[in-house]
Amino acid sequence: MSLHTKPSPTWRYALLAGLPAAPGAIWHYVQSGSDIEFSGIVVFTVLAGYLAKTSGLDATPVGLRAGIVAAVPVTLWVLADAGRSISGFHQPGWMTVAQVFVLLVLAGVSLVGGALSGMIGARIGGWLAERGDHPQSAVGS
Repeated sequence: MSLHTKPSPTWRYALLAGLPAAPGAIWHYVQSGSDIEFSGIVVFTVLAGYLAKTSGLDATPVGLRAGIVAAVPVTLWVLADAGRSISGFHQPGWMTVAQVFVLLVLAGVSLVGGALSGMIGARIGGWLAERGDHPQSAVGS
């Protein structure tokens, strides 16, 4: 895929939800100092799932991608924050390696949490679109 290729409709809706949700997740982490909040991802993906479903798309992949798009920046922020803390400790090397391993596992959990939050939100949005009896048009028509 070249840089000038338009993203697929699924990616367009995912970016529509994921990009605005990311700053809120980062803001919550910075304010709390330790908590990663996924509720903003759910809110934005409800809208994206609704719009995707009314456009004839499956809402679940939209939510999955949007959740990952939103979770990546806050996960990187947390990793950088924790990495700075770990590097300041005077401890044996094996302990540093263990802490880095735990951080990487937690980063994976954070990304999975974002993806699941996005999928749940998008499925709710898709369900709302179906309940609203909106005609589903084919993508690209």
